Amino acid sequence: MRKKILIFASICLAGFAGQMSPNSNQLTFILQVPTYHKTQADLLNSVAAALAGWVAGPFLIAPLAAVVGRSSVIFWSLVATFACQIWAGEMTGPNGYIGFTISRLFCGLFGVIPAILGAGYIIDMFYLHQRGKAFAIFEVLIIFAVVGGGTLGGFIAQTRPWEYVFWWTLGPLGAAIISVFLFVEDTGFSRDSAIIKRPNLPHGLVANRAATFFPGTKTQSAGKAKELVRPRENCSPSCLCRTCR
Repeated sequence: MRKKILIFASICLAGFAGQMSPNSNQLTFILQVPTYHKTQADLLNSVAAALAGWVAGPFLIAPLAAVVGRSSVIFWSLVATFACQIWAGEMTGPNGYIGFTISRLFCGLFGVIPAILGAGYIIDMFYLHQRGKAFAIFEVLIIFAVVGGGTLGGFIAQTRPWEYVFWWTLGPLGAAIISVFLFVEDTGFSRDSAIIKRPNLPHGLVANRAATFFPGTKTQSAGKAKELVRPRENCSPSCLCRTCR
């Protein structure tokens, strides 16, 4: 039970930290107008870029979990989000608008991933009668991250330069990276009997972490990725077989 709680808490923190980062400047972008000598509409495009990343991330990055595992994808997505926040905070020169906007796009692409993949851990670890509470906690944190990221940034920008709305997020992101690396294990498994089961991972801390995150392919059974592209054979549109469900 202790291990289950640690994994769940780490995933909740990862979802919160990742989800709040892309919209850090959602309420403060107007303060960047004098820095870049752009219009308010131009700076609003940086917020739109982050939202576009939010939409595209689950389609472009989340499927990699079938290759390297959810834990690895979440961990490296947090690292990428951390780097994007530093990137955005460093774009304080008059010619930094393009780089800043690109940083927001990539921050959205990677920041949304922990919130998308985190739900799978709840399904794997908790019994049916426990999932309601777990999902409630997880989703409340995600909602608070979406609303609170920009709101907290607004309070910070009242007394600090606008780039501080990115710097403060490095604390939660760093804590999430460390907790995921130390405590999160890949809990996924395939219910398809045709898929070869993966061998057990090493028990030693260093060896286990290396197998889980560098790059993480050892956490997946052979042929797991084929589940994403397996065609329906001899199935009707209303089929409820294991392949189509």
